[in-house]
Amino acid sequence: MGFNFTAVYGLHTLENRRCLWRDLDGINIVQQGLWLIMGDYNTIRPGEDRPIGNPVQELEIRNFNSFIDDTALVEMRTSGRNFTWTNGHTCSKIDRALVNVEWMLQMTCLEVWVMDPRCFDHSPLNITFEDNEDKVPKPFKFLNHLAEHKDFLSIVSGAWQGSNEDSTMKDVWKRLKKVKQGMKDLKNAEYSAVGDKIKQCRKQLCEL
Repeated sequence: MGFNFTAVYGLHTLENRRCLWRDLDGINIVQQGLWLIMGDYNTIRPGEDRPIGNPVQELEIRNFNSFIDDTALVEMRTSGRNFTWTNGHTCSKIDRALVNVEWMLQMTCLEVWVMDPRCFDHSPLNITFEDNEDKVPKPFKFLNHLAEHKDFLSIVSGAWQGSNEDSTMKDVWKRLKKVKQGMKDLKNAEYSAVGDKIKQCRKQLCEL
């Protein structure tokens, strides 16, 4: 599954970072599909992101928090180290990964690993995607639009018909499997290209 990726490096002053928030907000307005924004924002969010060092001032975190709230972005859960930067005296969390709602709904990967910085002052952020995601059969999901199809009742009725050698639950189970296969066939025949149709409609809308 494809997604859009934006690498971030926030400059050291509040004024320069205001430009960053405006640029990212502009990208968010025209963004379509899954979006991952990751990198060094050079600012923290809550006070716990910098427990040692200069006291956290509300002014330095206000713009970043407002940007996240206004764009409805979500910070990915982190594992590993608690902080992403150190100068030997102070530790803080200024590197992070943000994602949009589409990512939260469609992606299986919802966690970022904060790695060992080794000889660097920043800890690399690592996101691992499942290599076998497409190889694992996806479970069948019955969606309401299948029941609204004109052939729904006839497919269910036809699939339910069959030998009735016994009245045990095994016979019911066999019939249900036939109904399930009928729904799979209907879904593949009528709705398999919905994603492509949506992309085409979005393209036409942009052209208009």
